Amino acid sequence: MQDCVTYDRLQLDRRLPSKYRSLAHDTRAIGNELHVASLLDGTVERRDDQLWLRVKLLRVKDGALLWSDVYHGAFADILTLQDEIAERAARALALKVNSAEHRSMHRHYTSSSDAYQHYIAGRYYCSGAANERFLEKGILFFEQATAKDPQFALAYASLAACYVQLTSATEQPSALEFLPKAELAAQRALEIDGNAEEAYLPLAIARAYCNWDYPGAEAAFRRSIDLAPDSSEAHVAYAGFLTSQGRFQEAEREAHKAAELDPFSWNANTVINDVYFFGRRYGEAAEGFEKSRVVDLDSAGWYLAWIYASRGRPIPIIQELVKARAAASRKAIFTAELAYAYALQGMDSLAESYVQQLSQYPESIDDYLTSLVYVAIGDTDRAFQFLARAREKRSWRILDLKVDPRLDSLRSDSRFGELLRSVRLSP
Repeated sequence: MQDCVTYDRLQLDRRLPSKYRSLAHDTRAIGNELHVASLLDGTVERRDDQLWLRVKLLRVKDGALLWSDVYHGAFADILTLQDEIAERAARALALKVNSAEHRSMHRHYTSSSDAYQHYIAGRYYCSGAANERFLEKGILFFEQATAKDPQFALAYASLAACYVQLTSATEQPSALEFLPKAELAAQRALEIDGNAEEAYLPLAIARAYCNWDYPGAEAAFRRSIDLAPDSSEAHVAYAGFLTSQGRFQEAEREAHKAAELDPFSWNANTVINDVYFFGRRYGEAAEGFEKSRVVDLDSAGWYLAWIYASRGRPIPIIQELVKARAAASRKAIFTAELAYAYALQGMDSLAESYVQQLSQYPESIDDYLTSLVYVAIGDTDRAFQFLARAREKRSWRILDLKVDPRLDSLRSDSRFGELLRSVRLSP
């Protein structure tokens, strides 16, 4: 049990589905949904340098209490407390633990309670859908953890993952700024511990989306899944990568596996829509995006607008986009989306006027998306101009070049082949 202790709740696994990470739930219901026989639950309370842990082990099928205890000690002794809880839980379950499993139970990534305390704080700030401010705090805590213990592999791995999150959480998204830092942190974690499973996923993402090193990325994705086969997050990311490579059957398997592992994960349940769209299965894609547009219109609209327009149908989401833009605090994405929808309907002047408005907003829009507007308008030169900017800034979407049907009108232009080769994608 490494970082299973949170300040609200005890968790057995860092890879528990996202639904359970912050809220208290019926432990029997959780156990049934996770298909486990027993569940360790509890709470943590800290007062100054003192720690109270209240732990209970439940049998899922009937809610019977198998074991419970209260632990009190100095926060500096938290690693020892973790060992003791793991041992008591194993005995209560009458588990026969071999020597390798015993070593795993007692594995500590750090012997420094100070470093571990900073690490726990970093995990808190970087958990879930953290915003830019929280992620920056998380990075600071992880850096403090590694300063306290330079051999703390898990802190380096978590620092790498936090940098990956930051690439899309800022008002001025910059993969070029943060992904190299993610790669360095992940590599440092693996120098310390070659089996640090948490490090391989950010390493894979940095290799794929910043370095365009696809063989290296694939090796890291596979290693991540080998070490953590129950990580829905890893399967989601690998599905996205496979989609960009045009390997749709493999991507679909990974997407379904992700949803099976974490039925409540938004990413796990929507990555399949990308597989369908880029795989040109538009009926299935439209059905999925219609479901997701209720809460994710700023993303789904880019796909739905094109699907409707390509079928010669009116685009029914325009009024929704107008309302969403009026209500949103960050209006740029909906402004760009409206420009795209109007361009697809042949209303080029109106589309251009919305594009010009983008400079009014503090947040930036991915140049790849702006290029889609100019593709729809029919301004090929400006479309290539923004695609080149997206490449230079390492837009995550630039990897979709090979498979994106919205760019089909550009494929016969020699500049498109050059663009593909520049990001190491074959035509």
